[in-house]
Amino acid sequence: MRLYPILFRYLDNYRVFNKYQWITARIKKSKEDSRPESFKIDPESIVPGEVIAPDRFMWHLRSEVVFKSTRYIYTSMEALLNDNKANRVSMGFVRPRVVNDVFVESRPHEDFETFLCKMSDNQARRKQQSLFEEMASPNLKNLRFLNSRFKVSWHCQDVECKGHNTSILDWEVYELARKIGNEAALSAISERLDLSSYDVGFFMGNLKAYPNRFAIGGIWYPKRNELKNQLYLNL
Repeated sequence: MRLYPILFRYLDNYRVFNKYQWITARIKKSKEDSRPESFKIDPESIVPGEVIAPDRFMWHLRSEVVFKSTRYIYTSMEALLNDNKANRVSMGFVRPRVVNDVFVESRPHEDFETFLCKMSDNQARRKQQSLFEEMASPNLKNLRFLNSRFKVSWHCQDVECKGHNTSILDWEVYELARKIGNEAALSAISERLDLSSYDVGFFMGNLKAYPNRFAIGGIWYPKRNELKNQLYLNL
């Protein structure tokens, strides 16, 4: 399920939540977004709940929730693309067989123009949303446009896979880049995508304007360890 819009920077402190944390909220199917998995959320109804913490058994507790249903788990990127073509599926989980490279690519000027348009549109909409009624426009938080995009070159599990070059749209990745810079962020991402050390998977999602184009919306990266074979003996 895709829930949006969540203007995370403007949530009240008691509504802020983390990754892998349960929330309750009012939602409804989006009329503007035809993707089957897209729902609108009322940000003012968000109530954070239990946090599913990482554990030493390769995120076993998290995996019990995230992978409880196998509906959106795909053996390859090609399988996800086929399901997208046949059933308009707009998201799925895919594991890489090989990660060839992680790199930074300069964004075209058109992206900056789009960014400015979205900022202007967001400011106009905020004036009509109760969430911002008490917030004067001078106090609105300004976002800095990042002129770089992180991408991954990888092969999925399909033996005939010719390779994928996929943009990373994970919000946390770009927050990291804002804080420590592109070079340090690139190093950290590359470390997490080391398949010999981490059990990596990609949460893929397509773009509303380009339904056949997928990006990495999130990264699954529990650290591999020798305890995984003793999992059920130690629980």
